[in-house]
Amino acid sequence: MEFVFNKKERTVEAVLHGSVTFNDHQRFREMLLALAALKDTDAIEINMHAVDFLDSAGIGMLIIANDEAQGRNQKLVVCGVRDQVKMALDVADIQSLFEVREA
Repeated sequence: MEFVFNKKERTVEAVLHGSVTFNDHQRFREMLLALAALKDTDAIEINMHAVDFLDSAGIGMLIIANDEAQGRNQKLVVCGVRDQVKMALDVADIQSLFEVREA
């Protein structure tokens, strides 16, 4: 998993590439630490349009990201979901925790 940040006013977009699996938990944690260090943000968008696979550990990482964002009074939105990622998120039924937008 790789990521890049784009800042849009008071929103930070984290664009993820590759797979988000158990093997990526350290890299995901690095992303969360970098997000936490950013100031003057009200929302975080995790853009997954370039993610081709998400496993249950990846879903757990998104839940952790949401918990941490809420702790900083930020809104988390997961966007750009498609194909297998959309199916995984639908099965997990986590739309009640944070907003999920299709690609």
